Amino acid sequence: MSNAPEGDVITADADHQPNVPQLGKPPVWLAPLLVIVSVGLGFAAVYIVGAFQRFYYPPMHDQLGDPPWYIEAVRKSMLANDAIAFSLAGGLVVGVIGLLSGLARSPGKAAIGLLAGVCLGAGAGGVGGPIGYYIQDMLQQKDMDTALKTSAIWATPFLLIGLAGGAVTAMALLRGAVVPAISWGLGLGAAMMLAYILVATMLFPMSRPEYVYPGEESEFGIRLTAFVCWSLAAGLVPAVMALRTKS
Repeated sequence: MSNAPEGDVITADADHQPNVPQLGKPPVWLAPLLVIVSVGLGFAAVYIVGAFQRFYYPPMHDQLGDPPWYIEAVRKSMLANDAIAFSLAGGLVVGVIGLLSGLARSPGKAAIGLLAGVCLGAGAGGVGGPIGYYIQDMLQQKDMDTALKTSAIWATPFLLIGLAGGAVTAMALLRGAVVPAISWGLGLGAAMMLAYILVATMLFPMSRPEYVYPGEESEFGIRLTAFVCWSLAAGLVPAVMALRTKS
């Protein structure tokens, strides 16, 4: 029999489990707070992305029909608009989520979470938004199932924001949980995309859920659904992992 004290045996066992967080169980208030805040950040994202939809846009021409040069100019302008809009929205969403996740640990972790969240969220949004618009533009004239088209267009924005949420969770909240955090991020990104498609097609059957800024000009509800689900794709990662973490 070993003469090592019982506490040393527990510590040694934990040291051999790389995915066991070393900081203890997160506080109980963190998970519901992250869900509530993520919904609020979804509201903010709607307005941020909407504010940049015509930030760059070519002046109207005087020709009958849109000439090829004008169509190309619109495409380039919208790629730039969505890169700016989604990077700002993503930086805000994941930055706040990282701040709250880190705040549950320490002021230092809060600073790390905020900085990492802003950078990761801006990168995820700045890449995901333009890719979504590019696919939307390529599929615009395609006759295909709405859910399939929406999945193709929104897959990259949702998966990247979920991935950013997973990365900031591993950095600010659960040290040593990189693999499960990334896995949950990708899984929740896909799950929230499917949730958006399901809710949008049930509640807004006459709308256009496949747009990266969905619906028509006056349709706020479907856009709110899209961006709340998009924000939750990041915020649910630390919330779910906090609930699953054992002390």
